[in-house]
Amino acid sequence: RMRASVLVLGPLIARMGEAKVSLPGGCAIGTRPVDLHLTGLKALGAEIDIDAGYVVARAPKGLIGNRVIFPKVSVGATHNVLMAAALAKGETVIENAAREPEITDLAHCLVAMGARIEGISYSRLMGGLKKAKVNLDRKMLADLALNDPTAFKAVVELAKKA
Repeated sequence: RMRASVLVLGPLIARMGEAKVSLPGGCAIGTRPVDLHLTGLKALGAEIDIDAGYVVARAPKGLIGNRVIFPKVSVGATHNVLMAAALAKGETVIENAAREPEITDLAHCLVAMGARIEGISYSRLMGGLKKAKVNLDRKMLADLALNDPTAFKAVVELAKKA
């Protein structure tokens, strides 16, 4: 079990239409609930099931932009939904988004890759896809707890091979 496994769920669903990742585990600072991740992805149209320790998600017709309201701030869920929304059809608004430096850095990376994101560094993020391109020649600020920019880069590389 990998504690950051759920962070590739959003980009994989958005790019591939389906994904299966293990539930997170192995975190030294405690459990990592994924309810906000799943709620946010469901708001974008993902069908999600939990099966034998795995999150199985599908969006056969792709993800659709929508309004996602987090009841509490979550850095991981903001990362996940932001990456998924960058490839969703239409506009997504994320309310009560985390504002940590890692979120800002990821948002700037997604913009460099073709996403349109407004409200970077604020608790309300709005955006959608402008034109997708891959730009991995950019240093990213690593999330000290999750290192999800590395996970996102891995998803991009996998998607290029698909």
